[in-house]
Amino acid sequence: MKNTRFFVLALTVYFLLVSACKESPNDGFETIRITVDVSSNASFKLSQVIDSLSYLVLETKDESLIGRPSKVVYRSGRYFVGDSDIAQAIFVFSSDGSFEGKIQSMGQGPGEYMGMTDFCVDEMGQVIIYDGVKDKILLFNDAGEFVESISVQNVVGDFIGILDDRNRFVLYSSYRTYQGKANLMELDDNGRVVKKHLFIDKNTNVDLTVSSIDLCGYSPNKIQFCQLYDNVAYRYENGFLHRSFEFDFGQYNLPKNYIVSNEISRRDPYCKVCYTRETENCLYYCVNMQDRMGLGFYMKSSKKNFFASNRLEKGNTPFINDVDGMDFYNFYGSAQHRFFSFYEVSEILDNPVASEELRDVINGLEYEHNPILVSFYVH
Repeated sequence: MKNTRFFVLALTVYFLLVSACKESPNDGFETIRITVDVSSNASFKLSQVIDSLSYLVLETKDESLIGRPSKVVYRSGRYFVGDSDIAQAIFVFSSDGSFEGKIQSMGQGPGEYMGMTDFCVDEMGQVIIYDGVKDKILLFNDAGEFVESISVQNVVGDFIGILDDRNRFVLYSSYRTYQGKANLMELDDNGRVVKKHLFIDKNTNVDLTVSSIDLCGYSPNKIQFCQLYDNVAYRYENGFLHRSFEFDFGQYNLPKNYIVSNEISRRDPYCKVCYTRETENCLYYCVNMQDRMGLGFYMKSSKKNFFASNRLEKGNTPFINDVDGMDFYNFYGSAQHRFFSFYEVSEILDNPVASEELRDVINGLEYEHNPILVSFYVH
């Protein structure tokens, strides 16, 4: 009898521990369902969702020249612009666009990385770089000085975030053919995996990596992201995974267990949310639909959804930019009330319908100047 009680107790503890590492139900956390009519050919004007724009000229000199911006993070009045494609560096600019410094440490020595897979910035301005080539996390203080390196093992990651206690990191890995059993992993300050979420049962037949995610987004204390091929936007807080938004595309919804089917095609008829960006009052999302691309803005307070789509052609923006006349391609980050994007000087000069205000901003700038950082303020 004593042994039986012990066995029951041990079994109970085991199940409690297992359940703690799995996705929690949304107890007390609202999941918002967004219904999207993809059959409609309706468009919308950018002024319906964007209140105003501001432009920041980034100082340009040899050491501050950005090759191709891939991400921008705003913390404590400073802009951290990542270039993971060409420069493999993070450029830091002040609120007036002055160049303050950069982190660019390619190599295999202490404080160096072989690949800047992703980065994030905590609320104190500490920069965290994930090197997926050498499986390590590097920490730099707010002055850009190297602090420490943390090795990670048995982890495949594409994007990194940091939790509010500054001793926990989050790595997210999109579905890949070599992916393990969990896409979201929480790591401690020694690089050990302490929690796993978003399990899959089998590998996929193609590489389904999400192209753009900013895990920390507009808040350094909350992890937000979309999971490719389940059309859900998640939030990760206090060790629990919540479903923030679910998308309903009607007859174009993904079939159940789509991700573990034998064959997956990017050209099938289903709608797939490929990335999201979020501010305090708005969720921006991009949808792939065979040969079409859809862009949407969901306004949290009014619960209004603005969506438009058209064919995937360069310069063929689904909605009408009646604010400054520029073609729109992507947001590279977000803050509390705004999204960030970039305009190349050459694109402005070559656009006959660019606004006079924008032309005044680039007056006297050369084609080779750093791109203009644009803030899109949401209603």
